[in-house]
Amino acid sequence: AVHREQRRPAAERNDIWSMDFVADQLADGRRFRTLTVVDLYTRECLAIEVGKSLRAENVVQVMNQLKYSRGLPQRIYCDNGSEFVSGQTDLYSLGCVMVEMLTGKPPFSGANFAQVWGQHLHDKPKGLRDHGIDCPEWLEQIIMQLLEKAPERRPFNARAVQGFIKDHLLDEFGPDLSHLTADLPPLDEPPQPASQS
Repeated sequence: AVHREQRRPAAERNDIWSMDFVADQLADGRRFRTLTVVDLYTRECLAIEVGKSLRAENVVQVMNQLKYSRGLPQRIYCDNGSEFVSGQTDLYSLGCVMVEMLTGKPPFSGANFAQVWGQHLHDKPKGLRDHGIDCPEWLEQIIMQLLEKAPERRPFNARAVQGFIKDHLLDEFGPDLSHLTADLPPLDEPPQPASQS
């Protein structure tokens, strides 16, 4: 398990922002939601986006507007609501993890959060071969598809990625894949919880 990093207080303007969704309803019963973005140092409300339903695309739109009007922070705190996390963002994250596992570096880097955020939003990452990694073309292809900016161009779900990789491994190595991991040391067993007696 990974423990959540303790949140530090903001030290200056644009150091840390907070994003959250709030739901409410009008007197006639119609429901609405708001996305709020607050600078935690100045306590200034930077944006309030209101709508019947707000999604991840609305978050990206608001952040792009703030990027040009104010610049971006070093860090953003938010909960893990469904607006911030979806299957498609999980697939993008999987692509990022795979790049870092194979190259030793994340797909994007910069001097600060704003630079890295901008690259994630707009730049195409370098392919594995551009990093000097000798890998099958199909592996680079699936990783680049995971890193597509448009969610609809990513694989349908993680099961589709698993099937794609498994099919290529079966084509290349045959039905018995056990020899691929035979020389690896065994994984440490996770600690068992203490029994309550």
